Amino acid sequence: MPERTTHLTKTVVEQVPKVVRLESIKSRIVGLALLATLIHSLGMAWISYAQNRAALTDKIAEELQGVSAQTALERRTAAGVPPAGARLSEYLTSVEERFPDYEELIVIDREGQTSADGPGELNFSPDWLERVAADEVVIADAY
Repeated sequence: MPERTTHLTKTVVEQVPKVVRLESIKSRIVGLALLATLIHSLGMAWISYAQNRAALTDKIAEELQGVSAQTALERRTAAGVPPAGARLSEYLTSVEERFPDYEELIVIDREGQTSADGPGELNFSPDWLERVAADEVVIADAY
């Protein structure tokens, strides 16, 4: 059996150059150059495909996040939360994410209503309403 396999291998090795016409050195060099070009082109095509797929996946994820945020805003508006209140809440959340040293940021209106979820201690000066009415910035002590 090994003798037959060896004979078959020799026959294939001898016949391939004749079929592909790689009998001369010149044609072998041209064939190898063509093969090298094809391998390089296929490799570049594969890399391009992988990068494009990753870029599209990232773009789709980004768009889904945008649509999700828009839908959340619309739900808040439909639930009775005013758009300005929703935007203020999102702004304060983004500021808190950028400045992790602050435990909580609160905005207070003239009636004393806050943007906080729960009751908190307010450390304002007694004349804070007059200062706000005069378009002055009022900042309380940190607590």
